[in-house]
Amino acid sequence: TPLDQMFSHAQTRHQAIHLLALLHRELLSCHITSLPISPLIKEIPKVLCIPVPYQEYLIESAHGQMESALEAQIRSLPSGDSLCHGDFHPGNILLTPEGRVVVIDFMNVCRGPKEFDIARTYFLLKNYDSVCEDYLEKMGVTHYQIEPYLSVIQACRKYDV
Repeated sequence: TPLDQMFSHAQTRHQAIHLLALLHRELLSCHITSLPISPLIKEIPKVLCIPVPYQEYLIESAHGQMESALEAQIRSLPSGDSLCHGDFHPGNILLTPEGRVVVIDFMNVCRGPKEFDIARTYFLLKNYDSVCEDYLEKMGVTHYQIEPYLSVIQACRKYDV
C-alpha cells in the first residue's frame, strides 16, 4: 500500500508515522457506548452489532487450545470501551485516487482499553525498522503503559491464523 511504501523510505517515514498515529487516535476515540446503530440494521439484535471485549477475542482465537495460566492473565487485564481495530498497521490503510484515506480489514475488531490496540499495533510495527518508539511517542503512550498487553499479544501470536 502507499503507506507501506512511505514506511520503507527514510525520507517519508516520519510523515507515515504521523499519519498512522493520527488515524489510530481518531479510531480509538470512538467508544462503544457512543457508536450509532444504523437504522438499516435495526432488525439485527443489538448484541450482534457491539464488538466483543478484547479478552474474549483473544481467548476465542485460541479455539480451546489456550493454557489456563494465559487465559487467567488475559482475564486479569483491564476492560475498556474503545473501538479496537485489532490489526491496525500500514498495510491496512489505503489511499483512494481521490486522496481519501480508508482503513480496511476489521476482521479482528473488538472493544477494550486504547492501550491494547496501541500495543497490538506496536507489536505489528516490529516488521518496520525503527518506527515503534516513534509511533508510541506520537500516540502519547509509554512502553510501560502497553507492556502488560505486549506480553499477552506475544503469547497469543501462536494462535493467529
